[in-house]
Amino acid sequence: MSGRLLFTFVSVLHLACVSTTSHRIPPHEEVARVARFVVNQCDWGSMATISTHDPVKGQPFSNVFSISDGPVGYGRGIPYMYLTHMEISVKDLEVNPQASLCVSLAQTDFCKAQGFDPQSPLCAHIILSGSVVEVQNNTIEAVVAKKSLFDRHPEIRLLQGHTILEEQKPVPEGQSTHWINMFA
Repeated sequence: MSGRLLFTFVSVLHLACVSTTSHRIPPHEEVARVARFVVNQCDWGSMATISTHDPVKGQPFSNVFSISDGPVGYGRGIPYMYLTHMEISVKDLEVNPQASLCVSLAQTDFCKAQGFDPQSPLCAHIILSGSVVEVQNNTIEAVVAKKSLFDRHPEIRLLQGHTILEEQKPVPEGQSTHWINMFA
């Protein structure tokens, strides 16, 4: 299957889909708002999976992916990615859908302008963890996800026959996470 996958990470901190109306970082005490802000400001993230491939089978494996949660300043805090089933990290996710995504304001002008080192706690970064699932085709979420990604990363439009995935917050006990085919 060579489809692309659009997936999103929903943080445990994701309490509501509130638009960021300002390009100023919220007060650090407002953890959920800071998390949504950082996700919205970043164009890429590093996703870590548990590798299913030799010679690093069973070890953490990280890769960089383009992300978007909506227009800068008006995101939902839910990062989407457009991936293919042929991508090595997606093959890992097919075996174990657990992953983490790290995004940092170090990729913006914010930290440099403030004189913050990327490793400094003052240079906000967010690590989202959860299960990865595809966004269901023919849904409002699929339309929003595609528009969010295509607006920020126009070159992604050139990829044909791709699919959308999302990573959701930890699944409550007694419920399950599943894959849904998007564009097949």
